[in-house]
Order: sequence, then C-alpha cells, then structure tokens
Amino acid sequence: MTEKKFTFNLRDLKNINGLPNLNFKDIEIYNVAPFSNPQNCSVIFSKKWISDSSWQEEVENKLKTLKGCLIILPANAKTKNKEIESNNQILLAENPRKIYAIILQYILDHQKMENFKYTKSELESVICTNSIIEEGTKIEPFVFIEHDVKIGKNCLISAGVKIGPYVSIGDNTIIRENTVIGNPGFGIERDPDGTTYRIPHLGGVKIGSNVEIGALSVVDSGTIEPTIIEDYVKVDAHVHIAHNCKVGRGTLIISGATLNGSVSVGKNCWIGPNASIVNGLKVEDEAWITIGSVVVENVKKGQKVTGNFAIDHDFFVKQYVKTLMEKNKDSKTQG
Repeated sequence: MTEKKFTFNLRDLKNINGLPNLNFKDIEIYNVAPFSNPQNCSVIFSKKWISDSSWQEEVENKLKTLKGCLIILPANAKTKNKEIESNNQILLAENPRKIYAIILQYILDHQKMENFKYTKSELESVICTNSIIEEGTKIEPFVFIEHDVKIGKNCLISAGVKIGPYVSIGDNTIIRENTVIGNPGFGIERDPDGTTYRIPHLGGVKIGSNVEIGALSVVDSGTIEPTIIEDYVKVDAHVHIAHNCKVGRGTLIISGATLNGSVSVGKNCWIGPNASIVNGLKVEDEAWITIGSVVVENVKKGQKVTGNFAIDHDFFVKQYVKTLMEKNKDSKTQG
C-alpha cells in the first residue's frame, strides 16, 4: 500500500501557471516514487526518453500496471500502451525535473497542516503527536521532532537535535547534540536565465540499530526514496551525508567528511577526516579513504586511496617519496 505523504487532486493543477493547458483528470495522488520503482497514486518523472524499442518496451512494462499517477516525461516521449494513458495522467515537458519541482512544491504548499499537533514536553522538547517513540528512548531538552517519525527502543536523542519528517531510527541508536536528521537535500533545478527551483525532498532518512551520529552533523533527506544508514555505522562530529546516500553496515566516518549526493558506501569502510566523495560514486566494502582525500572515481573492495585527487595509497606514497628524493637531490646540487 502506498504511504500517504500528502493528498492532492490533479484537477487542481490547472491553478499552476506555466503548465500545459490540459484536461487534468479527477485523480488523487498521495506520494512520490522513482521512475525505476514506480508506485500507484504517485508523482513520477523521467529526465530521459530513449528512442530504442527494447528500452521503451522495458519502461512500458513497468508503467502499464500503474493506476492513479502523474507521470512527467520528456517532450519527445511517446507511449504505445494505451492503459498507461487511460489509468494515469501523462504530462510532457521540456524539463521534467523542473516541472516535477514546481508541481510538488505547489502540492506541499497547499496541504492542510491541522492534522499535525505538537506538544511541549517537560524538558521543552517539541514532538509531533503522530510520531512514535518506543520504550526506553531518552529525549533530551530542546529537541524538535517532526511528523511521521519513528524512533526505536533505548535510543538517545541528545539536546538540540532536529529530526525532520519521514525519518525512522532503529533500536539503541545515539544522535548527538545539535545534529540535523532529515534536512531537505540540496536538489536544485535551474533555468538558463538563472531562475532556480528547489526540489522538495520527501524520501526521509532510514537509520538502523546501534548507530551513532556525532554532534553537529547533517544527514539529508532522500529526494524520493530514503537516505540509508545501516546498522552499526558510527559517524563522528561535523559530518555531512547528502541526499540519497547509502552507508553500509559497520562503516566509520570521521569528522569533517562529506558524502555528496547519491554516494553508495559499502560495509566496514573507513572514511577519514575531511575526506570528500563526489556525488554518485560507489565505495565498495572494506575500502579505506585516508585523511583529506578527494575521491573522484569509484573505489574497489578493500582498496586504500589517498590524495587530491585520490589515487591508490601505495602508489601515492611511492610518488611522494620519489618527489622528496628529487627535491633533496636538487638542494644538494644547488648547495
């Protein structure tokens, strides 16, 4: 069953300036879904449409079972399956991602919020009444917990933490002081004239059990599906994990590290202090990224990388030693 994150009737799209003048259907939508994993009653978009019959057949096989969706496709898209068009609303656009941003922001701006009520605890924390906090979990002062949050047993949510909507946290997990979980990710679409459109992020964050997130860190909400931090991950202070990232079980991330959008980190990895990983890269299991490394390509299982831009650690050391020896030789020659 599709989770309800909002309620919106597509007939109301006529109120948005700049959309095609279509006869919008009487369809209610409740959620967003990725094009790779479409769900009923959702907003779905794709930035590309490939003129290849096998690719189109694969896509249409995914879409033909959908009902009650708004599907935003590139202007050149043509669907052959009539069920897709009859059961859903198709919207063609020059820039589907921008139109998705405009429509979703309009939907969220026009949701009624009276169903969400907030209460102050004795310690001046604010918690939405529809969020669930299990037995044994301690909420320290000045915590703010948004709607649709689930926190497991025996957790510690330290003072000053902000937890956004659609966040789930497993058992025995610690969130340290002034950390933000579920912050809207930095997804921006931009017109040629510089006009910007922020992409709403409804994916939330899924944090496993026995996890620790250090103080003053930020874990961004996923765009459509959740940002994921698996069991036994330990994150130091001042770390930024951007939208749509996945961090595998037992990985350690040290202070100042940055995982940019859609980075996938495997199990039992080490991400050193002030390391930065370029968006969309894959770091495989048991990889080791040393202090200050700037990672611009995928890292293989068990590989250790160093430098800016990061290369194999042993090769980096050999080159570094070689450079030092050449400098030493030059200084002796000049002396």
